[in-house]
Amino acid sequence: MMEQKFYKKYKLTSLKFWQNFWEYYKLHTIAIIFVLVFLTVGIRSCVTRVDVDLKIFYVGEYLIPLPEKLETILSETVSDVDGDGRVTIDISNDAFSNGKDIEAAVAIFNRIDAELMSGNPFILMTDEKYIGRFEHNSALSPIEDIIEGKNIPEENIKRDPKTGAAIAVDVASMPIGKEVGSLTGKKMYVGVKVLPKDKMNNEKYVKLYEETINAVEKMLEYKK
Repeated sequence: MMEQKFYKKYKLTSLKFWQNFWEYYKLHTIAIIFVLVFLTVGIRSCVTRVDVDLKIFYVGEYLIPLPEKLETILSETVSDVDGDGRVTIDISNDAFSNGKDIEAAVAIFNRIDAELMSGNPFILMTDEKYIGRFEHNSALSPIEDIIEGKNIPEENIKRDPKTGAAIAVDVASMPIGKEVGSLTGKKMYVGVKVLPKDKMNNEKYVKLYEETINAVEKMLEYKK
């Protein structure tokens, strides 16, 4: 039988001491370990976190063959929004393997849905098969201003089914599409996630949104 006042009877270095200690303080010890692990992970993530100046999500049947090309092109345009002394572009390049991997598809969409619910602006790149998921839930921002005067054929413009506003452009046949490796005969739409109303007065999010809009305009204007 374990003794409650073991700390008075046994030495700290004895086996009996630690057997009694575990018996009476097992839950306390587990709780403390859990809190320490939680704090360690939290502090580590804060210290090692890299703030992103531009976020790009690509989702489609096939991966973008040359995402690094896109990063190189846009790095000349994107500014150091967060002021950390470097320009960071994060490109998420996800494919659905022709719809064969259902679990992977669900995981990808769950991640994108979480980003759509957040206030973080990002460029959305997707193909004709999946653009409908975004055009019908008002997820994409009107981009009339940046396509004006660029002589983009109407058939290459995706419009909001409710408002008629331009929300995405098919860049597959444009220089930027060819540069990053869009597949022949496959559409590649580019749009911008809408800025939520509750973020419209937040300087940080407004700057990120403007930077995102500027990056899309750069993509449309790109000449090899």
